[in-house]
Amino acid sequence: MEAIASEAGVSKQTIYRWWRSKALVVLEVMLTGDAEFEIVPMPSTGDLRRDCLSWVRSMLVEAFQETHVGMARSLVVAGLQGDAGTEHLLQRASMWDHGALAERLREAERAGELREGVDIAAAASAMGDPLIFRMLIGSAPPLSWAESLVDVVVTGLLRPAEASRPS
Repeated sequence: MEAIASEAGVSKQTIYRWWRSKALVVLEVMLTGDAEFEIVPMPSTGDLRRDCLSWVRSMLVEAFQETHVGMARSLVVAGLQGDAGTEHLLQRASMWDHGALAERLREAERAGELREGVDIAAAASAMGDPLIFRMLIGSAPPLSWAESLVDVVVTGLLRPAEASRPS
């Protein structure tokens, strides 16, 4: 909290007046999109399926480290213990509207790879939320599960001709 207060140019007491914990501060900046926390980079090779597979494989290695699992759990607790402002942010959260995964999906959309009308935030959520859930329970899924997740999500996003193309 001292570092947050110093960066903001206010006293630590001022930070605690608005947020009860560091986790609540982090949760708010994530939910408002004021900060992005990219655990692993998203490749952009021109092949969406391959890029998503590479991303999810990297996530299995990085995201399931104890520090990241602990942070995910702290953020959930912060959300559950938050005040009305936190609850409001959670209800209107657009966490999946930004970030490397959403940007890679938008890139595929601009390239005409995705079927018309895809909701980018919902697509990113479909790929990211199951990984977050697995982080919360502390159980890294097997690589085969993660690859199946990517295959199901990406197949649902692609135009029919693109979906049947082998990678």
